[in-house]
Amino acid sequence: YVFTIVAFAWTVLWSLAFAGVQDKVMPTECANGDQQCTTNPSYGLLFLLFLSLFFTHQVLSNCIHCTVAGVAGSWGFNPSSVGGCS
Repeated sequence: YVFTIVAFAWTVLWSLAFAGVQDKVMPTECANGDQQCTTNPSYGLLFLLFLSLFFTHQVLSNCIHCTVAGVAGSWGFNPSSVGGCS
């Protein structure tokens, strides 16, 4: 459950960072009040944020996978060294 808590905390932190970056690069109204406002949002920065979210969740998922595989492998291939109820 530790990795699930870490993944949730990372998602909350990422969401706050995304909201801040989106507010900074995509203004909702023009400074001079005109209807036609030219903005140049940084989609590259938003893409990097999405990449960081995906990468971190994949790393946490693979850590869980390796941990479970190690426990199941040691229990299945060498049950005497585990010290379980056998």
